[in-house]
Amino acid sequence: MHKVVSLLVENLPTFYPCDFSRLEEWRVVFVYDGDTFLVSRKGISKTIRLAYIDTAETRRDSDQRIESINSVNDIYAHQFRYGDLAKDFAFRTLLNKKVRIKTIDIDRYDRSIAEVYLLDQTLFQIELVRHGLASVYYRYLAISYDPLRVLLVVNEYLAKTNLEGFWSSPQSVVLPDMFRRLKRVHQKLDDNGILAFNILSDRILLDLSNQDISHVEAQRRMNSLISDT
Repeated sequence: MHKVVSLLVENLPTFYPCDFSRLEEWRVVFVYDGDTFLVSRKGISKTIRLAYIDTAETRRDSDQRIESINSVNDIYAHQFRYGDLAKDFAFRTLLNKKVRIKTIDIDRYDRSIAEVYLLDQTLFQIELVRHGLASVYYRYLAISYDPLRVLLVVNEYLAKTNLEGFWSSPQSVVLPDMFRRLKRVHQKLDDNGILAFNILSDRILLDLSNQDISHVEAQRRMNSLISDT
């Protein structure tokens, strides 16, 4: 299966947007994290959130208590480690560089949800996914079109199979979207409440790391657990 997918990637056409030459060119002036940064053009600035993908979260000052309580299962440390690596990758690749932006939508935070292309026409999202520094955001993938969807999904499959980056420790992997929800639950609980909650959530993650259940089933069970807490 792995060889078949590898051959598929090798034989897929490199994805270029048909209107690349018409996309506006912006300069990246600040990197917030792996999937969010600030761009500027002709005196105008706007915040870009990468479409279709999600990078791991970075540490905030308020995370110290719950990170310490979760030190045994490594979920927080793993998330923040790869959040920092994704941010560093974006910093090295994008800061003070020109990119071309294809805006897909505007979110509730007034950020431009966009495809971001380097000047060699490489889609930055695929670079993050290929290196195991981002997961595909399946909830929003439907708004993309087929060639791009295939490239993202196949590159994520290979990154998982090869244990690249974020996927290198399956027992510690919590997708960023689910991690944000877990953290909100932890922030509401006292120390004992977090430990009790983790007994249940760790069982789900153990089943996932042992491949007894899929990511979809793990997310369904975690959603149910969070809703009941």
